[in-house]
Amino acid sequence: MPSGKTEMFTASFAGTVDLTKLANLTKTIASIAVPAGWQVNTVSLDISGIRMFVNGTFEGVTPLSNTVTLPVSQTFPINSSLAGSILDFSPAVEQLQVLNATNGQVNTAFVFMPGGIALSETNLNSTQGTVGNTSNLTTTDSGRLFRLGRFYSRNLSVTTSSLFANGNVTTFSVTVHNNGSLTLPIYGISLRGQFNMTAVHYTCTMSGKVCHEKTHSKYSYSTVPFWVNGTALLPVLGSLGQGGFGSGTPYMLGPNKTATFTFTGVIQALKQAHHGYNHIVLTPISGNPYRVAVVGIGRARFNILAT
Repeated sequence: MPSGKTEMFTASFAGTVDLTKLANLTKTIASIAVPAGWQVNTVSLDISGIRMFVNGTFEGVTPLSNTVTLPVSQTFPINSSLAGSILDFSPAVEQLQVLNATNGQVNTAFVFMPGGIALSETNLNSTQGTVGNTSNLTTTDSGRLFRLGRFYSRNLSVTTSSLFANGNVTTFSVTVHNNGSLTLPIYGISLRGQFNMTAVHYTCTMSGKVCHEKTHSKYSYSTVPFWVNGTALLPVLGSLGQGGFGSGTPYMLGPNKTATFTFTGVIQALKQAHHGYNHIVLTPISGNPYRVAVVGIGRARFNILAT
C-alpha cells in the first residue's frame, strides 16, 4: 500500500476446503499477484455453501455471514516474489430448533458462525505457492497464531447489554467496544439461555370455513444467533429464519470505537403452508440468566439477566 493508496485484488478461484482435515496444517487456497512494496491488510473470503457431516449424514448449514473478513496482523511490505497470509479459522456451529412446515414437528437446523485470525508470512517456498498444496504448520507460526488469538481476545469487549420481553415481543441490546488498533469484523451476536418456546400448528379446510389450531408450550435451552444489518439485529432460526435465506454482512468496528446493536420484535420462525401455517415463538424469561456472545475475532462474552 505505497503512498497511502489502497486497492482490492481479487483471486479468480473457487474451491472446497475441509476444515476438519487441516489441524496443524496449511492449505494454499488462492494465489494473487500483488506488486512489490504493497502490504496486505485485509483478506476476505466469500462463502458459497457449507455442509457438515453429522452421524453419517451431510447436513446443510446456514452461514451467519456469507463473507469472512479478517484483518492481517504483523503485515510487512512485500519485497520478495513469494509471500502470503496465514488464515487460522475458528468457526462455531450452533444447533437450532425449527418447525417443519409439513407436519408441525420441531426439527434440527444448523447455523455456521465464522471467526478467525490472519497474519502475514514472508518466507514461502515455491511448493507452498501452488494452489491446493498442503504443508505442515511450523512451530514458529503456530506460536504466532496462538499469541495473536490471545491478543485479539482482549480487544473486543461487551460493555453493556439488556434483555426483556413484553408479551411475545423481545427487546435486546448489546454495546460492543473495540479496544485495539485494528478494525475488527462483527459477524453477528448469539444469545443462549432458557426460553419459553410456543409452537403453533394452524390448519383450515379446503373451503377455509373450518380451522384448527394446536399450541404447545415448553421451556427450552436454546441459542438464538442474530445477523447484523448495520446496527440492527435479525434473529436466525435455521432455514425458516426471519429475513429469508440470506445472511448478514459483517459490521466493521474501527479502533477505539463503540457500537450498539439492537433488536425489538418477535423471535419466531414462520412458514406459510397450503391452508394453514406453522410457527414457533421464543421469549426470554424474566429473572433468568443468559449468555451473550459477539461472533467475531475474540468472541467476547457477557452474562445478563432478563428483566
